[in-house]
Amino acid sequence: MKLQKTTLILFVTALFLGGFVYLYEIKGKEKQALIEAKSQKIFNFTETEIKSFKIEREKEILEFEKTTDELLPWSMIKPDKIKAEAGAISFLINPLVGEDIKSSFRISAKEKADYGLDKPIAKLTIILKNNETHQLIFGKPNFDEQFIYTLIDPVETSELTINLLPISLKYAVERPLKEWKKQEDQDDQNSETNQD
Repeated sequence: MKLQKTTLILFVTALFLGGFVYLYEIKGKEKQALIEAKSQKIFNFTETEIKSFKIEREKEILEFEKTTDELLPWSMIKPDKIKAEAGAISFLINPLVGEDIKSSFRISAKEKADYGLDKPIAKLTIILKNNETHQLIFGKPNFDEQFIYTLIDPVETSELTINLLPISLKYAVERPLKEWKKQEDQDDQNSETNQD
């Protein structure tokens, strides 16, 4: 009698554990694959919705705003008031509105320094025409320097979502100041300075 009762308990326990492993391992992985398959854009707005943006770097702040000129759609308003180089602007904005987040993971807020997010290389603030504001904070590159660790529209909580974005965005925000300025205007400005 005792052997049958023990066998029954072992059988029920094995069924319970088998069901748990099935739900956790197989169904959980299927659900994770579905989440990853639903690619998520970096930002869910278009370039035409952007009114202005600001890049805060270690020693300088760059500000740009949209113009009504179709040929020169952007102008720099800080540190100089000058027409902006369309190629430099596109190199930054196109991935933001067109690329997918490559990967995301959660960390404790205490781990920010591990990803270079306690002292970011740059902060990008985008203001849309409807006055909605979005922010992207750039940390350091990942181990193989293919991606950069970022925070998208961060909210300070005990946990943060780190996003891996293309390394080209790092190069875009680190672009030297002179490359943000329309070349013709920069040449005109230099000749005026030389005449003085």
